[in-house]
Amino acid sequence: MSMLQKIHQPYGKLSTWEIKQARSHANLSGPSTTPEVTTKHRVRLDMSKVDHFEEFTNRPYFYQDVSYGSKILILESGDRIEMPNVVRTVTRSTMIDQYLEC
Repeated sequence: MSMLQKIHQPYGKLSTWEIKQARSHANLSGPSTTPEVTTKHRVRLDMSKVDHFEEFTNRPYFYQDVSYGSKILILESGDRIEMPNVVRTVTRSTMIDQYLEC
């Protein structure tokens, strides 16, 4: 590794971690292949929607722990509503009204 670092010194500092990563990539993909670069996109959220979500989930109805996920509820009218499990801690008589209200 020290020999590779001396050879590469005019171009910039080369760490042992970078050498190990390059060797690992060469073993997996073959020599002289460039690693794929994945593009990452960030999504900005509307802060009013974030505030609304925080206000909704911080209501005293939701202090009980519930597993993550959701459930599909079928109303008397035949409509189907996908409801997060955290909302299902509220009694069934008020749960649908509260969720549709938001």
